[in-house]
Amino acid sequence: MPEGLFLVAEVTPEVADKRTILDPRNDVIVEACAGSGKTWLLTSRIIRALLSGAKPSEILAITFTRKAAREMKARLTDWLRTLALSDDKKIREFLLERGVSGDDIDASVPRARRLYREYLSTSGGLNINTFHGWFIQVLRMAPWSAQSGRGRSLSDNDDLLLRDVWEDFFQQIGSNQDVFDSLNYLYSRYELHNTHEILKRFLNARLDWWASSESDDISKLIVAWRRDQDRDPLGYFLMDQGFLSKLVTYKALLRKNNLASEMRALDAMESIEINENPDRWFLSLRKICKEKKISKAMTNRMGADKAEQYVRLSAELQSMIDKLGMERADWLARQMDRAVKIVGDELLKKFQSFKTDTNVLDFSDLEWNVRSLLLDDDQADFVLHRLDSRYTHLLVDEFQDTNPIQWTILKSWIGASHQAGTTIKLFFVGDPKQSIYRFRRAEPRLFEVAEELIVSEMGGLKVVQNFSYRNAAGITNLVNECFRKRISNFVLQQSVDPSLPSEVEVMPLIESAEPIVASDASIWRDPLVTRRSEPTDDRHYREGLLIAEKIHNLVSRKSINVDSECSPIKYSDILILIRRRTHLKKYEDALRSLDIPFVSQRNGALLESPEVQDVIALLSFLFAPHVDHHLINVLKSPIFSIDDGLLKVFINREEKSIWTLLIEDQESKEQKLPAELCSAAASLSIWINYVDKLPVHDLLDMVYSESDLINRYAGYALPDIAERVRSNLIAFLEYSLDFSGGRFPSIERFLEQIRVLQFEEGAGPGEGSQPGSLNSARIMTIHGAKGLEAPVVFLADATASPDADNWNILVDWTPGDDVPNHFSIYGARKDAGQVRTEVFQRHDLLNNVEDINLLYVAVTRAKQAFFVSGVASKKQETSSWYFQLKDAVAACKKTYGLECSSSIQCNPEDGVAIGTDEHSQEIKKEHFSIGTKVVQFKNSSMDFGTLVHKILEIATLDVGSISKGEMEQMFELVPDDFEMAWEASLRIINAPPMKRFFDSLEYLKAQNEVAYVNRSGDMRRIDRLVEFDEEIWIVDYKISLDHHSKPSSEMRRQYKSQLVQYRDDLVNIGVGKPIRIGVVLSGGELIEL
Repeated sequence: MPEGLFLVAEVTPEVADKRTILDPRNDVIVEACAGSGKTWLLTSRIIRALLSGAKPSEILAITFTRKAAREMKARLTDWLRTLALSDDKKIREFLLERGVSGDDIDASVPRARRLYREYLSTSGGLNINTFHGWFIQVLRMAPWSAQSGRGRSLSDNDDLLLRDVWEDFFQQIGSNQDVFDSLNYLYSRYELHNTHEILKRFLNARLDWWASSESDDISKLIVAWRRDQDRDPLGYFLMDQGFLSKLVTYKALLRKNNLASEMRALDAMESIEINENPDRWFLSLRKICKEKKISKAMTNRMGADKAEQYVRLSAELQSMIDKLGMERADWLARQMDRAVKIVGDELLKKFQSFKTDTNVLDFSDLEWNVRSLLLDDDQADFVLHRLDSRYTHLLVDEFQDTNPIQWTILKSWIGASHQAGTTIKLFFVGDPKQSIYRFRRAEPRLFEVAEELIVSEMGGLKVVQNFSYRNAAGITNLVNECFRKRISNFVLQQSVDPSLPSEVEVMPLIESAEPIVASDASIWRDPLVTRRSEPTDDRHYREGLLIAEKIHNLVSRKSINVDSECSPIKYSDILILIRRRTHLKKYEDALRSLDIPFVSQRNGALLESPEVQDVIALLSFLFAPHVDHHLINVLKSPIFSIDDGLLKVFINREEKSIWTLLIEDQESKEQKLPAELCSAAASLSIWINYVDKLPVHDLLDMVYSESDLINRYAGYALPDIAERVRSNLIAFLEYSLDFSGGRFPSIERFLEQIRVLQFEEGAGPGEGSQPGSLNSARIMTIHGAKGLEAPVVFLADATASPDADNWNILVDWTPGDDVPNHFSIYGARKDAGQVRTEVFQRHDLLNNVEDINLLYVAVTRAKQAFFVSGVASKKQETSSWYFQLKDAVAACKKTYGLECSSSIQCNPEDGVAIGTDEHSQEIKKEHFSIGTKVVQFKNSSMDFGTLVHKILEIATLDVGSISKGEMEQMFELVPDDFEMAWEASLRIINAPPMKRFFDSLEYLKAQNEVAYVNRSGDMRRIDRLVEFDEEIWIVDYKISLDHHSKPSSEMRRQYKSQLVQYRDDLVNIGVGKPIRIGVVLSGGELIEL
């Protein structure tokens, strides 16, 4: 199988002088490509500002995440400490690298050495913050009379607040007839789910709504909505006698033509009462009034004159109805828009009132309050003067993610500063190509507005940084070829280290398997015995298997370059990216089936983790102690580790609950229950006493502490997932604190929220953040991976289309304006009407640009290797990411001649990096690997057996099978080696004694590679577990190269000892059927033991 492309680009970028870029006297805006070192630039500019005499408290650096702010602050602290402790030579080198001129370096060395002390001793320190963190500080500067939300706690979870608001909203809606009627209209026409979804999105767009002029007087919308309620264009249309006359004639001709399909459509239309259901009637009308074409058969049925009249009338009526359809779509769109605004504005008022009553504000409140403050003539001067007197340098990171409200705030400050003659210096860094947060109101076009301000109005500079310190030459070359014509004003990028090995591969599409036909409804089926056979689509699961096998091969055979040394690939070096979470569960299942350790970003995954489910069961028990199944779950969990044998004492408890028996035993003079149960009851009794006294977080904190819960669970987990378990338990504890701001002590309320999140697919928090030492692959959405990188990146589901653009808010801003030009609501795009066509065109253009940006972000996460996969479909979109990348790879090969230039080679004997004088060589193969294969045994029975195990595992999955060709590509073996393993696998599957173990019609259920932990804490794995009507079989594969060989008596005893342990473990968990054990040899022989 081809192993990748090594690509080299010849790019000659123009790099601005560091002295100019980092000189604190210059206003600069930097357009920096992915991996170009934006954090280095920002931190270096801060160093230069401090060197020039600026005090730490005079510098404000704004970035978009707290994580980025912490990283920048940590780097700055580290650099300043280094300057304080280094000798003069190292300080000179440091300053020279950051653009300090040779003439000034000697004078700057003493100053550089003092910076660390000033940095630590300055009151207030250097302000590196997020926008919202800075907004809080701005509000604190405001006078008390400004009423800007001072003293209120900050909430970052609107969903939790909104659940409470809905209840109050519905209780009070009857008092407002306009809102009640509008909501009833939305429910009746668009149903509950769509109505609630669009109202939620209206709330999310509240900043744009507040900024729009319509929000000033909602009464105008109410008047217009009621005025047009009975102005359905269809009603006017039906008053047109000319139309009615044509329709009567047309229906008579249609009956004369007498086609069965047309008769059914006509009868359906005439059966509908137009006043009761005008929408259905109109749809039926459109079906029968489609333009016809004359035919010989039609002429024979109707006559030439009637046929000609019939065709002419069909064309005329279709034209009239199409026009009516557009008018009606516009009318319906206007009415929906008005109704959503009427209801949404009232819901928003309740939402804001609820936050005021509970002393809470959110990020949107922060932005709006600061905007209002700086646009208020009575308050702005006071606040702006305080800002000017404090800061002399403003730096903004990731400027492409700035939204219009944030820019209005910055622009107000910058404008006032320059009018006052102060000297605030600007340094903005960003990359419009990486703007992918439009759904969070990011506006990348503001980058051009800021460029105009800095360059044209302030005489500053724009700098383009197109060198990537992250991407190897092969990745950079792919980026250039893929985006040079797709991104406006794209500047070719270049790798800083062109010698770094790289690999790019477009993996084969997963074709559709033969569908499983649904069961014949006419055939009786016993639902207790036979499950319904339904069509399934396992393409994404099989795509996940393909990725998993590729990962297995990379980890076992390939190396990457780390600090100029050859290092074997680890699972933690691998990042799997997806556009959306739709098929994430299938990818997880595939990775899990092939034992690939991974960490997932799936929403709701935290609440699904076993350790957190145990804690939820504990809370459920503490709230309702007499529910036995919660208590049994808690007792058997690692919290108390009580086994089934001890729990048997409760079998004959009659009508009493287990908790009642535990309490009675505690209260008796002589305790009869085992000590372990008594100890558990004592702990549970203490915790129950605090249920009504402590908030959920405090109660859990007590449980965690007194039971040493985190360490107990980590001790029961396998070493490679112990840290994951710890992280999830800590994350759940943190979630309980975030719940409603930690203000509500009710455990009932918390459990109710948990149940709601568990019921809604994709709701709830993701798993806890994992430590960097965890050797696991990561699965993330592209949005979640922004700012991250990995040596090896997979882009999965690359044939997927962008999300359907329905049921959303249409907002149109002119970049730089203080208010939007347009704010409206739309449902299904096909029903959006024609009035907003120009606005939708601009909206679609921006969405298309962001889709390209999303692909750019995905590709540029890769440092050395990038793999693309996808699934085939009947309507294959050749414009999908998969085919864009496939074309780019092909173009790279043709354009650049596949020249290779690598100074690092891996020595297969010791795995270390060695130098070479050969800096380039002609590429004669289609693909080149990342590094060199690590040493592995060849032609050994062990490797051969492992391969056969894998083939049998994949080929016998219940969800379908992968073709021989696909499997051969997955394993990347010499054809002869794979052929031997394939033949051995077929011998086993097709052997007569084995037929019942592999034919799904013969058994009830079968599983491969069944892993479990026994009571001793040992990890066990069963090759194949098959359940029949009357028995269960444990099958173990014993594979050797010689399929004629037979095991000796000693080997049989060893096999039996191994499988008896498996059988005993299953017996202990009470499977309820006889268990038989056996081994399968390479020749397909089954030996029962």
